[in-house]
Amino acid sequence: MDGVLGKRNGTPHRRSQTGRTHCWKTPRSPKEIAIPGATRHPRPRSTGCPVTQSRRVALVGTVAADNLGKGVWLDESVYDATLTGDRILRNASHGVALELSAKVVVTHSVISGNGDDGLKVNNTSDARIEGNTLAGNGRTIDLAQDPRSPDRPGATGVDPRHAGDPAMTWRIEKITVRGNTLATPRPGTPCLLCVDHVARKGPTGAAEITLDGNAYRRSDSSTPRSLIVWTDQAGVTSRLLDLARFRSATGQEKHGRLDNT
Repeated sequence: MDGVLGKRNGTPHRRSQTGRTHCWKTPRSPKEIAIPGATRHPRPRSTGCPVTQSRRVALVGTVAADNLGKGVWLDESVYDATLTGDRILRNASHGVALELSAKVVVTHSVISGNGDDGLKVNNTSDARIEGNTLAGNGRTIDLAQDPRSPDRPGATGVDPRHAGDPAMTWRIEKITVRGNTLATPRPGTPCLLCVDHVARKGPTGAAEITLDGNAYRRSDSSTPRSLIVWTDQAGVTSRLLDLARFRSATGQEKHGRLDNT
Protein backbone atom coordinates (compact mmCIF):
# COMPACT_ATOMS: atom_id res chain seq x y z
CA MET A 1 0.00 0.00 0.00
CA ASP A 2 1.57 3.25 -1.12
CA GLY A 3 0.49 6.75 -0.22
CA VAL A 4 -2.24 5.72 2.18
CA LEU A 5 -3.80 8.60 4.10
CA GLY A 6 -5.56 7.71 7.35
CA LYS A 7 -6.80 10.83 9.16
CA ARG A 8 -9.25 11.82 11.86
CA ASN A 9 -10.70 8.38 12.45
CA GLY A 10 -12.91 8.19 15.49
CA THR A 11 -16.29 6.94 14.32
CA PRO A 12 -17.42 3.47 13.20
CA HIS A 13 -16.40 2.99 9.57
CA ARG A 14 -16.09 0.04 7.31
CA ARG A 15 -12.55 -1.26 7.20
CA SER A 16 -11.17 -1.81 3.75
CA GLN A 17 -9.76 -5.29 3.56
CA THR A 18 -7.54 -7.01 1.07
CA GLY A 19 -6.70 -10.48 2.30
CA ARG A 20 -6.13 -9.92 6.01
CA THR A 21 -4.60 -6.46 5.69
CA HIS A 22 -6.85 -3.65 6.81
CA CYS A 23 -6.35 0.07 6.44
CA TRP A 24 -8.59 3.01 7.04
CA LYS A 25 -8.27 5.07 3.91
CA THR A 26 -9.64 8.57 4.29
CA PRO A 27 -8.58 11.34 1.90
CA ARG A 28 -9.55 14.45 3.88
CA SER A 29 -12.32 13.46 6.25
CA PRO A 30 -13.83 10.36 7.94
CA LYS A 31 -15.52 9.36 4.68
CA GLU A 32 -14.42 5.88 3.70
CA ILE A 33 -12.92 4.79 0.39
CA ALA A 34 -14.60 1.63 -0.82
CA ILE A 35 -12.39 -1.22 -1.97
CA PRO A 36 -13.85 -4.25 -3.78
CA GLY A 37 -14.34 -7.10 -1.35
CA ALA A 38 -14.33 -4.89 1.72
CA THR A 39 -16.09 -6.39 4.73
CA ARG A 40 -17.45 -4.82 7.87
CA HIS A 41 -15.24 -5.44 10.88
CA PRO A 42 -17.08 -6.30 14.10
CA ARG A 43 -14.90 -4.02 16.28
CA PRO A 44 -14.41 -0.66 14.55
CA ARG A 45 -11.33 1.14 15.83
CA SER A 46 -10.08 4.64 15.59
CA THR A 47 -6.61 3.64 14.38
CA GLY A 48 -5.45 5.32 11.18
CA CYS A 49 -4.03 2.13 9.67
CA PRO A 50 -4.47 -1.19 11.48
CA VAL A 51 -2.93 -4.32 9.93
CA THR A 52 -3.60 -7.83 11.27
CA GLN A 53 -2.61 -11.38 10.32
CA SER A 54 -0.88 -10.30 7.12
CA ARG A 55 2.41 -11.02 5.35
CA ARG A 56 4.63 -8.99 3.04
CA VAL A 57 3.06 -5.64 3.89
CA ALA A 58 4.56 -2.28 2.86
CA LEU A 59 3.32 1.13 3.98
CA VAL A 60 5.25 3.61 1.85
CA GLY A 61 4.73 7.36 2.07
CA THR A 62 1.77 6.87 4.38
CA VAL A 63 0.28 9.72 6.42
CA ALA A 64 -1.54 8.69 9.60
CA ALA A 65 -2.55 11.85 11.45
CA ASP A 66 -5.05 13.18 13.98
CA ASN A 67 -6.69 9.84 14.75
CA LEU A 68 -8.41 9.18 18.07
CA GLY A 69 -6.38 5.99 18.54
CA LYS A 70 -3.07 4.78 17.15
CA GLY A 71 -1.57 6.01 13.90
CA VAL A 72 -0.34 2.64 12.55
CA TRP A 73 -0.94 -0.65 14.36
CA LEU A 74 0.56 -3.96 13.25
CA ASP A 75 -0.96 -6.69 15.41
CA GLU A 76 -1.78 -10.39 15.61
CA SER A 77 1.02 -12.13 13.72
CA VAL A 78 1.95 -9.66 11.00
CA TYR A 79 5.13 -10.91 9.29
CA ASP A 80 7.56 -9.21 6.93
CA ALA A 81 6.30 -5.62 7.06
CA THR A 82 8.01 -2.42 5.99
CA LEU A 83 7.11 1.14 6.97
CA THR A 84 9.21 3.67 5.11
CA GLY A 85 8.91 7.36 4.37
CA ASP A 86 5.79 7.65 6.52
CA ARG A 87 4.47 10.58 8.59
CA ILE A 88 2.73 9.53 11.79
CA LEU A 89 1.49 12.70 13.46
CA ARG A 90 -0.69 13.88 16.37
CA ASN A 91 -2.55 10.65 17.04
CA ALA A 92 -4.21 10.32 20.45
CA SER A 93 -2.54 7.02 21.32
CA HIS A 94 0.76 5.50 20.09
CA GLY A 95 2.15 6.73 16.81
CA VAL A 96 3.25 3.27 15.63
CA ALA A 97 2.51 0.04 17.53
CA LEU A 98 4.18 -3.25 16.60
CA GLU A 99 2.46 -6.02 18.54
CA LEU A 100 2.61 -9.84 18.42
CA SER A 101 4.49 -9.69 15.11
CA ALA A 102 7.86 -10.44 13.52
CA LYS A 103 10.28 -9.20 10.85
CA VAL A 104 9.37 -5.53 10.70
CA VAL A 105 11.35 -2.58 9.32
CA VAL A 106 10.53 1.01 10.29
CA THR A 107 12.78 3.45 8.46
CA HIS A 108 13.08 7.08 7.34
CA SER A 109 9.77 8.08 8.91
CA VAL A 110 8.65 11.01 11.06
CA ILE A 111 6.72 10.06 14.21
CA SER A 112 5.76 13.20 16.08
CA GLY A 113 3.26 14.73 18.48
CA ASN A 114 1.47 11.51 19.44
CA GLY A 115 -0.31 11.24 22.78
CA ASP A 116 1.31 8.01 23.98
CA ASP A 117 4.51 6.30 22.82
CA GLY A 118 6.05 7.34 19.56
CA LEU A 119 6.96 3.73 18.68
CA LYS A 120 5.68 0.91 20.89
CA VAL A 121 7.22 -2.52 20.24
CA ASN A 122 5.28 -5.16 22.17
CA ASN A 123 6.00 -8.92 21.96
CA THR A 124 7.61 -8.47 18.54
CA SER A 125 10.86 -9.95 17.21
CA ASP A 126 13.31 -9.28 14.37
CA ALA A 127 12.59 -5.56 14.10
CA ARG A 128 14.88 -2.99 12.50
CA ILE A 129 14.26 0.65 13.41
CA GLU A 130 16.59 2.95 11.50
CA GLY A 131 16.87 6.55 10.38
CA ASN A 132 13.62 7.81 11.89
CA THR A 133 12.86 11.10 13.60
CA LEU A 134 10.72 10.80 16.73
CA ALA A 135 9.82 13.94 18.68
CA GLY A 136 7.14 15.27 20.99
CA ASN A 137 5.69 11.88 21.89
CA GLY A 138 5.45 10.08 25.24
CA ARG A 139 8.10 7.38 25.51
CA THR A 140 9.94 7.90 22.27
CA ILE A 141 10.65 4.19 21.77
CA ASP A 142 9.23 1.65 24.21
CA LEU A 143 10.11 -2.07 24.09
CA ALA A 144 7.76 -4.16 26.22
CA GLN A 145 7.11 -7.84 26.88
CA ASP A 146 4.03 -9.42 28.43
CA PRO A 147 3.12 -13.09 29.10
CA ARG A 148 1.22 -13.73 25.87
CA SER A 149 2.53 -16.68 23.85
CA PRO A 150 1.48 -18.25 20.53
CA ASP A 151 2.04 -21.67 22.12
CA ARG A 152 -0.85 -21.31 24.54
CA PRO A 153 -3.97 -23.22 23.45
CA GLY A 154 -6.52 -20.88 21.92
CA ALA A 155 -4.14 -17.90 21.98
CA THR A 156 -5.77 -14.84 20.45
CA GLY A 157 -3.74 -13.35 17.63
CA VAL A 158 -2.33 -16.48 16.00
CA ASP A 159 -2.71 -16.46 12.21
CA PRO A 160 -4.48 -19.81 11.57
CA ARG A 161 -2.87 -20.04 8.12
CA HIS A 162 0.58 -20.06 9.71
CA ALA A 163 0.03 -21.66 13.11
CA GLY A 164 3.24 -22.99 14.62
CA ASP A 165 5.50 -20.68 12.60
CA PRO A 166 8.83 -20.73 14.50
CA ALA A 167 9.54 -17.14 13.44
CA MET A 168 6.47 -15.90 15.30
CA THR A 169 7.75 -16.07 18.87
CA TRP A 170 5.87 -13.08 20.33
CA ARG A 171 9.03 -12.16 22.20
CA ILE A 172 11.19 -9.07 22.27
CA GLU A 173 14.37 -10.30 20.56
CA LYS A 174 16.59 -9.46 17.58
CA ILE A 175 15.79 -5.75 17.77
CA THR A 176 18.07 -3.15 16.13
CA VAL A 177 17.61 0.56 16.84
CA ARG A 178 20.16 2.54 14.83
CA GLY A 179 20.62 6.06 13.50
CA ASN A 180 17.38 7.52 14.82
CA THR A 181 16.71 10.90 16.43
CA LEU A 182 14.85 10.59 19.74
CA ALA A 183 13.84 14.05 20.88
CA THR A 184 11.95 16.11 23.47
CA PRO A 185 9.23 13.82 24.84
CA ARG A 186 6.07 15.10 26.48
CA PRO A 187 6.31 16.44 30.06
CA GLY A 188 6.14 13.66 32.63
CA THR A 189 7.57 10.99 30.33
CA PRO A 190 9.86 8.69 32.36
CA CYS A 191 12.48 8.00 29.68
CA LEU A 192 13.40 8.65 26.06
CA LEU A 193 14.15 4.98 25.36
CA CYS A 194 12.48 2.40 27.59
CA VAL A 195 13.39 -1.30 27.72
CA ASP A 196 11.71 -2.27 30.94
CA HIS A 197 11.06 -5.76 32.34
CA VAL A 198 12.00 -7.50 29.11
CA ALA A 199 13.25 -11.07 29.54
CA ARG A 200 16.90 -11.48 28.62
CA LYS A 201 18.80 -14.29 26.98
CA GLY A 202 21.98 -14.81 25.01
CA PRO A 203 25.65 -14.16 25.82
CA THR A 204 25.43 -10.47 25.02
CA GLY A 205 22.43 -9.94 27.29
CA ALA A 206 19.57 -7.66 26.30
CA ALA A 207 17.67 -10.32 24.33
CA GLU A 208 19.73 -9.47 21.24
CA ILE A 209 18.79 -5.81 21.36
CA THR A 210 21.31 -3.58 19.56
CA LEU A 211 21.43 0.20 19.96
CA ASP A 212 23.92 2.37 18.09
CA GLY A 213 24.29 5.74 16.41
CA ASN A 214 21.11 7.23 17.82
CA ALA A 215 20.86 10.93 18.71
CA TYR A 216 19.14 11.68 22.02
CA ARG A 217 17.84 15.21 22.54
CA ARG A 218 16.39 16.59 25.77
CA SER A 219 15.22 20.08 26.62
CA ASP A 220 17.59 19.98 29.61
CA SER A 221 19.70 17.44 31.51
CA SER A 222 16.82 16.22 33.66
CA THR A 223 13.84 16.14 31.27
CA PRO A 224 13.17 13.30 31.24
CA ARG A 225 15.30 12.43 34.25
CA SER A 226 16.14 8.95 32.92
CA LEU A 227 17.56 9.02 29.44
CA ILE A 228 17.24 5.24 29.09
CA VAL A 229 15.52 2.59 31.20
CA TRP A 230 17.25 -0.76 30.66
CA THR A 231 16.79 -4.32 31.95
CA ASP A 232 19.99 -6.36 32.09
CA GLN A 233 20.53 -10.09 31.56
CA ALA A 234 19.83 -10.79 35.22
CA GLY A 235 16.46 -9.05 34.97
CA VAL A 236 17.56 -5.99 36.92
CA THR A 237 16.09 -2.74 35.66
CA SER A 238 18.26 0.38 35.80
CA ARG A 239 17.50 4.01 35.09
CA LEU A 240 20.44 5.57 33.28
CA LEU A 241 20.60 9.33 33.57
CA ASP A 242 22.98 10.01 30.69
CA LEU A 243 24.48 8.34 27.66
CA ALA A 244 27.98 7.94 29.08
CA ARG A 245 26.65 5.88 32.00
CA PHE A 246 24.54 3.76 29.70
CA ARG A 247 27.47 3.12 27.36
CA SER A 248 29.73 2.19 30.26
CA ALA A 249 27.16 -0.15 31.82
CA THR A 250 26.07 -1.95 28.64
CA GLY A 251 28.59 -1.43 25.85
CA GLN A 252 25.75 -0.17 23.67
CA GLU A 253 25.58 3.13 21.74
CA LYS A 254 29.28 3.33 20.88
CA HIS A 255 28.42 5.96 18.24
CA GLY A 256 25.39 7.51 19.93
CA ARG A 257 25.27 11.12 21.03
CA LEU A 258 23.38 13.21 23.53
CA ASP A 259 22.30 16.82 23.14
CA ASN A 260 20.73 18.67 26.07
CA THR A 261 19.40 21.77 24.32
